Amino acid sequence: RNRTGKIRVTDLAESRTRSLSLRRSRHCLRCARQTISRSPPG
Repeated sequence: RNRTGKIRVTDLAESRTRSLSLRRSRHCLRCARQTISRSPPG
């Protein structure tokens, strides 16, 4: 069950990162890619 909780958080974080990445991708696709790679934990 701990894994499910972590997966849920990751899903939310990915959803948020995707929204930001889409918005930033328009400004700088390279910057957005680096941000995703450096995505902070939690």
